[in-house]
Amino acid sequence: MNDITIYMFPGLGADETIFRNLKLPGYNVKHIRWIKPLNDETPAEYARRLKYQIDPNTRAVLVGLSFGGMMAQEMAKIIDPALTIIVSSIKTKYERPIGMILAQRIRPHKYIPSILAIKFDFWHYWAFGKTTNMEKAFINKMAKGIHPDFTDWAADAAINWSNTEIVPNLVHIHGDDDNLFPHCYIRNFILVKGGTHFMVYNRGEEVSNIILEQLGQLEHRMELSKAS
Repeated sequence: MNDITIYMFPGLGADETIFRNLKLPGYNVKHIRWIKPLNDETPAEYARRLKYQIDPNTRAVLVGLSFGGMMAQEMAKIIDPALTIIVSSIKTKYERPIGMILAQRIRPHKYIPSILAIKFDFWHYWAFGKTTNMEKAFINKMAKGIHPDFTDWAADAAINWSNTEIVPNLVHIHGDDDNLFPHCYIRNFILVKGGTHFMVYNRGEEVSNIILEQLGQLEHRMELSKAS
């Protein structure tokens, strides 16, 4: 076991089970658990309250999915991790799709509470792309376990995320069939051909291999640094 600890940030409406198909042997993996947001809390402020889940004595690698990728970047600004990996996410507000920019102005999420979106399975047929009935059932069960207060806050926080800073040592993994964050708006990423917004689950082996390759490169850099 090396001294790297991987901290996993799930997406909006997701918990740690979304990462169940990622296989990262030889690494210590810990899952960040969402906490109840405060009124009008910004993502940066929320990240500061999540910081207690990061052991300061570990060499941290942050892995964030979708909204979790945004939060991983906010955390990276606070703790200076060895590496930050985002999957099916965006790096700055400039990578938002047009629909997300319009949503910031129209704010439809303020009129459709997340509990209704969960009940009627809105995202199954759009955000996650093509999924099997078994995968739909998994997504629905997972989403129902997340408190609606967090989901409502996270939806608003994601739509209004104003980040313009690309944090150091950032790796972006993205699919070219992502409905939520179309790859045509994304720059400087590792492509997963045919990958959807759900690829961390249904393309877990491929995503795992990319992450393992990045971790291997990180360890190589660390060894070179020790030797110099």
